[in-house]
Amino acid sequence: MKYYWFKLSASLFAASILLFWVNYEDIRGSFFKENINYKKAGGLIIKSKYHYHPGKKSYEYFIEYSYEVNGKVFLNSNLNFDNQNYDSKEEAEKIINNYPVGKELVIFYEDGDPSISVIDPYTTSKVDIVYIIFTLFLLSIICFLVWLFTKYKY
Repeated sequence: MKYYWFKLSASLFAASILLFWVNYEDIRGSFFKENINYKKAGGLIIKSKYHYHPGKKSYEYFIEYSYEVNGKVFLNSNLNFDNQNYDSKEEAEKIINNYPVGKELVIFYEDGDPSISVIDPYTTSKVDIVYIIFTLFLLSIICFLVWLFTKYKY
């Protein structure tokens, strides 16, 4: 019990850092768009589907596209920086119907790293993950302070 609060603090801090790292591109695309220099390339939808996700009780869409930059072909599946899960089948179908297989479209890719791309860089709603990361980080600080208080109380 001596190091319980310290271990909990370290675990919450590590979880917040891990979540930030895993969602870095989405967070960057959602909140720091002005720092990303997008270029355009022609793209082609090669997969467009959705499936029911029983664990989340939602429908998740998957749209894969290819595009070429400087003679190199890239594959990606980022439609936007929004959520890819919908509560209703109709909402997921609506997205899929807008991006059928074989459709040609404009892809926005990052100038410095063309492997990072998105179809619609203007749609964002990754606020929920930022709240989770911030909450975990805040809880890690509170746990650390509790540990310090209990350590030096005696």
